[in-house]
Amino acid sequence: MDTVYVWVSAGSGTPQAVARRLLVAAGVALLGRPAAEVRTGHAPGGAPWLVAGTDERLWVSVSHAPGVVAVAASRHLPVGVDVERPCRAAVAGLAGRWFHPTEVDWLDRRPEADRSGAFLLLWTAKEALGKALGTGLAGGGLRRRVPI
Repeated sequence: MDTVYVWVSAGSGTPQAVARRLLVAAGVALLGRPAAEVRTGHAPGGAPWLVAGTDERLWVSVSHAPGVVAVAASRHLPVGVDVERPCRAAVAGLAGRWFHPTEVDWLDRRPEADRSGAFLLLWTAKEALGKALGTGLAGGGLRRRVPI
């Protein structure tokens, strides 16, 4: 079984600086290389990458929201991670516009107090899945069904 590891930080600094520190920590932990040998960057489409040496790579994903940065990493499979800050969004309207009807129905059956959290659970799952697939939310990513 392949394992996905996630690092989360509420550390100080810009989200980019915190993400870089977490990516290097992932490289050190999963590849067993010194931090000085871990290189990070972004592909032309913006996806992050991490390498150590000439051929050791990790699948990585980065997400940040105000005050928090998350990095997911795996040696063998694509990964995706997404973090969002809780909010009181117009859940019903957004879900009705973007989510699959079965997901909208599931949200409608949640107690009112739980709907914002349930909405964010689906939203972040869709974003993380899109990152792992390399498509993001493009091409109907919010309509892509996720397990409920």
